[in-house]
This record gives sequence, C-alpha cells and structure tokens, in this order.
Amino acid sequence: MTASAFLAVVVFQSCSLAVLSNVNGRSSPPRPLVAAAWVRTKDIRHDLQEVLDLALGEGPSHITDVRLSLLKQQLEPLYNALPKNDKGMLGHSTVRYALHRHFVHQHAMYVKGLEPAGESWSKASPTDIMEDKVPSYVQHLFEERLHSEGFGLHELALLAATLEHFIHSEAKERLALAYRLTEHEFGLEEPVSTLVLEKVLDLYMAMFISGQIHRQLTNEQLAKLIHETPDLFPNWGETQTWLRMVQEEVLMNQGVSQDVVSFDEAHKVVQAITERYGRFQDQECREMTKLLNRKEHKGTGRMPLRSFYEAGWQFAEKKEYLDQLGAIDSTFQQDQPMVVIPNYVMSVTNCIASSSMYSICCIDPCEDILRHLEAKAGAPAATPEELVKFVSETPSATVRVPRGLTQSLVNHLGEIAELHQGKVPLHGRLFSQWLHHAYPRECVYPQVAGTAQPLSAEDWMASNNVTSTSVSKAELQAILSEAVQVKDLADGDMEETLPWDAQEELVFHHKTPTFAHELGVLFRALACFGMIFGFVAMMLQSAQSLPITGRDSKDCKAMV
Repeated sequence: MTASAFLAVVVFQSCSLAVLSNVNGRSSPPRPLVAAAWVRTKDIRHDLQEVLDLALGEGPSHITDVRLSLLKQQLEPLYNALPKNDKGMLGHSTVRYALHRHFVHQHAMYVKGLEPAGESWSKASPTDIMEDKVPSYVQHLFEERLHSEGFGLHELALLAATLEHFIHSEAKERLALAYRLTEHEFGLEEPVSTLVLEKVLDLYMAMFISGQIHRQLTNEQLAKLIHETPDLFPNWGETQTWLRMVQEEVLMNQGVSQDVVSFDEAHKVVQAITERYGRFQDQECREMTKLLNRKEHKGTGRMPLRSFYEAGWQFAEKKEYLDQLGAIDSTFQQDQPMVVIPNYVMSVTNCIASSSMYSICCIDPCEDILRHLEAKAGAPAATPEELVKFVSETPSATVRVPRGLTQSLVNHLGEIAELHQGKVPLHGRLFSQWLHHAYPRECVYPQVAGTAQPLSAEDWMASNNVTSTSVSKAELQAILSEAVQVKDLADGDMEETLPWDAQEELVFHHKTPTFAHELGVLFRALACFGMIFGFVAMMLQSAQSLPITGRDSKDCKAMV
C-alpha cells in the first residue's frame, strides 16, 4: 500500500471510529475528537505522512537528523533498561511506558493517552481515538505501517518526534491566536519588533497558565485577563523574567541581531518555552514539597489530614477528593486518615491542564532514583543482593549515602524475587511500592490498578455534583479542632508500619502459553500435515496418470 493510500485509510478509520463511539453511547462525558483536540485533520495527515515517510526513508522531512539523534541519546538509557519481547523489541505497553517517562523527565509533560490514569499500562486500546487516546492510536498506526513486531530505539525516537510535532503544531496555532488578540495580526506575515513580541508572549503565557488558551476571548475578557494575571499568579514577575531570558537566548542562537522578529523565529521561541516551562515551574513543586515535609510524621512520607490543612492556605482539598486522587492512606492508622505527600504532590490537582494534548505537572523525583538503579543493574531485573548494594549507594534529596537497609526492606525484596524466578523486575508495581518504602518522601505509593482514578477538579465536581473540591470554612474549623493522635513508631519499624500490598502488575511480561493454547497449536499443526499429505498424494496420483516419454521416462517412473 502506498503512503497516500495508507493515510486515506487512516482518515476513513478515524471518521468511522468517531461515529462508532457516538453510536455506542458511552456514559463518559464527551471529549473532542482527534481532529479537534490534536490540531486539524490536515495537520494530522501532514505530520503522520512526514514521520511515516521518514521511518521508511521516503521523501523529505522537517524532523531533522539532529533532532532524531538527540531523541535517541535521551531515550537510549531507558530503552536499554526496559524489558523486551521475544524479538528483542519493545512491546506496545512498554512503548507507552517509555514515552510517558521520557516526556515527564524531559519536559514535565503528562501526555494524554500515555499516562496510565489509574489503570494498568496494557489496558489502553489503540483503536480508541478520543482525545486522551491519540498517542496510543498513533502508535498503533506506526505498528501497522512498519509491519513491526515491536519498536527499536529508532522507531521509539520517531514516535516521540511525532508527538512533539503535534505539540509544536498546537503551540504554533496558539501563538497566532496571541498575535491576533493583541491586534498584531500583521506579524503573521511581516516581522514585528521585539517589544511587540514580548507583549504577545506575555499574553500567550497568561492564557496558558490560566487555562484560557482554549477560548476565543472578547476584548473585555482579554483586558481583564491582562489586568488580573499579576494578582492571580504570585510568581508572574519571575515568569516574565524567564520568558525574556528564553526569548533572548533563542533569538541569539538563530542569529537574529536586529530588532525585528519574523513569525517563524517567534515560533522557535515558543517551541523552547513549551519544552522548558515544565522544569521552570517545578521550582514551585519543590517549595510545596518542603512545606508539606515540615509536618511529615517521622519519616513516613505521610502527614495527618489536619497537619495537611495547617501546612498552608493553598492546601484545602476535601478528603474525598484526595482519596479519589490516591493521596489518602487509611491503613496506616485506622482512625486517622493520612495524606501521602508524594502522591499528593504528583497528583493532577497540581497540574496545569491548558493543552488538549498534555498537562504540565511536577517532575517526579523518584525518576532520577529509578534511572540510577537501571543504569547500575544494566538489565530489566536484578537480584535482591544487587539491589541492596545499589540502593545503599543511591542518594536522594532526603536520603544520604552510604545507608544501611532495614531487615523489612531486605525481606520485601526477597518476597518479590520469589515471584519472579529469583530476580526483582524493576518495572512493576511491587518494586515501585518497595521504592516508596525505601524513599517515602520522593517515591509515590502505587495504587492497585482500578482502585483510584485521578480526575481533574472539574471532572470530579461534575461526577459528584458539587461546586468545589475545597473544604468549607466550617469543615476546616471542625477538622482543626479535633485532637490528633498518631501512632508512635518504635525505632526501625517504619517500613513495617507502611502498607504493603502483594499484588504485582508488570509493565511487560512474557506470557507462558496455556495448555489449551499448546493443544490448539498441536491440532492446527496436525491439520496442516493432513492437508499437505493429501495434496502430495493427489500430486503423486496425477503424476502416475501422465504419459511419460523420452530417455528419462524409466527413471521418472521409478522416482514416482
């Protein structure tokens, strides 16, 4: 099939699936289809054509060799550490896992359709093209187009480049919107001054942070947004300073020495802002974590709900909403719910969801720990003895090395290894849970798939028919007036007190064939042998009935 024919099928499938999703009458709230949420259909056709052609070495592409080389360098350590299928390639769920970790680590981006969203990594259907499944759908197209039994490093980098293309295409359209709203639409065709560009970028970022970037603002709304932004966002001054720094650096690297900037050059500035903003805003996440850790209960990564509300005015989410996010632990002490600090910090309540493709969230501090252990292990799994050594040498922001591991931590590693032929898989729920025990202030406690659904504030309010996720003043006063008695921990038993759930969930595992499967293979093989035998017998019978002449006739008849 030609590339153009393939893409025609893609568009037809997209339309068909969109219609089917409406016919099936799903109960979930309607979301924009791929053509609306992930830029326009023509852009999807263009970007897919571009990347798929590059994968096959056909035609020109804007995805440069330099960009692909950089992506390969960034992805290679993770790729080498991940479990592979029988062909030595990454499977579908492992690709999603790798890309999710890549975008979070590099850009603090939680790309919709990559993150598990409370479910297991392998559950997402690649044929669902609603807004939050586009990356999986594009991955499915890659797999079909490349006739691949998995992804190598090159294909993984190409898929990452595809998603980057969509993200930058959206940013370009929103930059054009900021030009129009500031009444500098002429700048789409002609250069503008750097002062004008500063105004455009200020509006672009104000709309992005406030969540107004989806809307066509009236003049009154626009004026109100510009006026109120400094009051609504205390760090707005620092954000403007950062914008100027990025603008100056990018324009200098492009060799723009004059005082006017073209739209394409401005787009390069916005690309850099998109890629770097996550790390810039993560400073606020670190400050928030410090505030919460000051009231942490004895190295457990947890704090009583009352202490959570006392930590600062910005901590006001209702217990029910915190529980929905997976940030409440009621097993630590039955009569006193505890807030799991890393789970709260990494939850969607601290994300900026201003893009239809991704949210900007806090950078996971556990990622650096896991990457360090992956590099030490050099494989997807390690023995308990190896991990004890590696972890004793792996520091964090709150853990100094060298450190000795408690007997509880060592025992849990042994329990995990018993389930997996003597080794501990580094990419499963049990090891993630173990990391939370070893680094309770950095690593999230992993909920069992399906037990918590990380809804945004808007979705949670809609599903519960309430108008706020925050506690009222009366509720807050009642909570703060309650006496708090938290269980004292004896020295050395902290890990034993933290919850431990023995349910494993692997990102990828080789499935052992069942007896029914093996029996089916045997019957199919016997059927094939029967068909082959019948065909050979028919051919022999036909050969004997044919007249044979010439000097070799005797030999031929003897052979038959």
